[in-house]
Amino acid sequence: MIDYQGKVVLVTGGARGFGAEFARGFVARGATAVIGDVDREAGETTAREISGAGSSCHFIPLDVRSDDDWAAAVEYCITEAGGLDVVINNAGVEISELYLDTTPQACRDLFDINLIGTMLGIKHAFRAMQPDGACGRGGAILNLASVAGLTSTPGLAAYSASKAGVISLTKLAATEAGTFGYGVRANCLCPSLFNTDMGRKLLNDFPGLGLGDSVEAVKEGLIQNTRRAFRRAFGRGQCGAVPVFRGSLLHQWRRPAGRRRNVRRGLSLSTRTPGADCDWRQLLSSRLQPRRPRPPPSPARTRCLSRAGGRKRSP
Repeated sequence: MIDYQGKVVLVTGGARGFGAEFARGFVARGATAVIGDVDREAGETTAREISGAGSSCHFIPLDVRSDDDWAAAVEYCITEAGGLDVVINNAGVEISELYLDTTPQACRDLFDINLIGTMLGIKHAFRAMQPDGACGRGGAILNLASVAGLTSTPGLAAYSASKAGVISLTKLAATEAGTFGYGVRANCLCPSLFNTDMGRKLLNDFPGLGLGDSVEAVKEGLIQNTRRAFRRAFGRGQCGAVPVFRGSLLHQWRRPAGRRRNVRRGLSLSTRTPGADCDWRQLLSSRLQPRRPRPPPSPARTRCLSRAGGRKRSP
């Protein structure tokens, strides 16, 4: 088990769902968690439940769209919780609508939370964690994107665009942090369909959009669409329904598994497939499986290499 003793983790959207499970997972491993959410009642209840076993979990009101709220949350972590080592940009919303019914204001509201909120979280994490920042001991950022940002699912145009943007923000954050020596790592988690409030809402919305006859049909269609997408991206032998964050936020970054290294620093992908009832606390401490050794070349390939002088031909 990874030990997070003495570490402080700020989780946005931590009142319920993924965010609450992230907080529980880190606290169970010795960290101090700070939950930020716009729902004060639910956030305070979750913080009390997590702290009930003698663990340390705090709540602070946080609207991720507000620059001032972010500054206050980071200051609270440093002054009241003892520092800031991990920021999890988990807060997000989802809308299901076809292009024909797209409403500009709903899209703007979604982008403000999913994209601007994530960007502000990265900004304030960098300011606090960089060597001359208020905390100054480096750290890690985990951004919650979605498999929707990597696939094409009708009815999720705005949501998919926002999550694709989160993936891009993560890559850029990792590159910028490395360029300027902030000592901060940025990674991205792309969950598929899970049994959360947002997941259940999506399943219930799709039949009304003509995208399935029933909730079960919608669920199966989304799972198959995700599997096909990753079969194309990674090959049949590495097909998986969910790219999973590789584990420890505080460990040294290593290359992701996969034959195609089309994912660079900032986005760690694994093609392991947790089920819909997966325990997120186990995912937090799971390690990326070691890469399987490459099988020996086939006889035909061996003859081809021999004729080429032992060297692979350039594509």
